[in-house]
Amino acid sequence: MNVAKTLIKRALIRPISPEAAYPETRISKFVDAETIETPEAVNMPFADSAHAWQQAVVNSRPVNVSVLKNVLYCPEYRILLTHRRRPIRESYNSARPPESFDLGYLFRREVEEIPGTCIIFHHLDNNNFHTLLENLPRLYTVCQHPLIKDSNQSVSLVLSRFVSESSQFFLNRLLPENVTYRSVGNGKLYRLEEVVLSSFPILPATGCLPRFYLENLYFPYRPNRVCRKINRIYISRERAYNCRHVVNEAELMKTLSRYGFKKYCLEDLSLEDQITLFFDADMVIAPHGAGLTNMIFSSQIRIIELFPEPVIFPHYYHLAKACGHHYHYMMGQRSSGVSPIRKKQPRYAKDSNFTVNPAAVEQLLQQQGCLTR
Repeated sequence: MNVAKTLIKRALIRPISPEAAYPETRISKFVDAETIETPEAVNMPFADSAHAWQQAVVNSRPVNVSVLKNVLYCPEYRILLTHRRRPIRESYNSARPPESFDLGYLFRREVEEIPGTCIIFHHLDNNNFHTLLENLPRLYTVCQHPLIKDSNQSVSLVLSRFVSESSQFFLNRLLPENVTYRSVGNGKLYRLEEVVLSSFPILPATGCLPRFYLENLYFPYRPNRVCRKINRIYISRERAYNCRHVVNEAELMKTLSRYGFKKYCLEDLSLEDQITLFFDADMVIAPHGAGLTNMIFSSQIRIIELFPEPVIFPHYYHLAKACGHHYHYMMGQRSSGVSPIRKKQPRYAKDSNFTVNPAAVEQLLQQQGCLTR
């Protein structure tokens, strides 16, 4: 029965590109592809999902903007559909399998009209990685389109989910005055008369953010002064729901503190405080996780990323290279223990809690010329 359902969903849910779904649509280029040198990647043990990017040079995605007419919006999945209920690929993470959708949500009969021009605030996830590297660059892109930026007509920003603190910080500053919120609820589909849609700015399984967005979207929010290079940051995941906790973190911090590192749970800091913290950073050590996205506010820092197994998910390696940072990594040892926050074992090995050898971390610090403080 499950196999049959999967086959039916695959037959009915066939993602389609904007240009294929709407051949008459206006597509304009916003950002050209950029070349990012990644020489270390050739010999790094990338995860299978990232093998395509295990090259000495990676080109970022070109970013295009489409203006689509007569589009359906599904609040439950925060995606756009054609009038034939086919998901529009650039409205959601294309890695999502068709079988993960509930057909009842996509084929509802009740449809409410939203007239005029609309833009969508995309929600793949609410963590920092997807917010700062996908959602906000896409919002910034569409807000620069003449239909939005150079128009006196009211534009609706369609929202179907709560907006995180970090997202709201940027929304308050990015949105033109003619853009107003249009909250929508679950239980029906919405027909948008016209929607301005941006393609994704990063490649799947990478953080290859074009430098255009660093310079135009994020750098303006850094403090208006020279960075002090005084902060040595250890990002703790002790409160992270999806694990990757360093089990012997207290032991690791005894070593790191001799080198001037301080432990931070970024959940305790406002976005403005995080920006200032990373703007003045000299070095960052952290388990693989969304907190590392804050490197976009730093200048030529040294980074050591910790992994629970000898496999690298290169999101932050690529982001570090795009930002001009110095990147290193270290493998830990998976632990069978569970965390107080999540009692069950994680589904994927990459999310396992793990231990780190403090002596090995210290040796790596010394190799990089990091002195005690």
